Amino acid sequence: MSLIDRLIEPTKDYISFRDFICHLSGLNNQPVYEVATYLLHHDLSDKDFYYIDGDYKIIKADFDDKSIKHFLTEIQMSVIWG
Repeated sequence: MSLIDRLIEPTKDYISFRDFICHLSGLNNQPVYEVATYLLHHDLSDKDFYYIDGDYKIIKADFDDKSIKHFLTEIQMSVIWG
């Protein structure tokens, strides 16, 4: 196993939020807009969100329910106007 593989290995246990939404969309044969709408109707504030920086360090994101809803609303808007 190479050094870069050892650095990247912990990141394989996580999925990006974008990939999560696209996967739900494909899995349920629903447009991304509908997935975002569905998630907006559920409480995601009790979930933990992380991001992976350029050095592959996994950092817990300090999102609150308001910023998650804002992000999902922005996704809806970009799909409508995109």
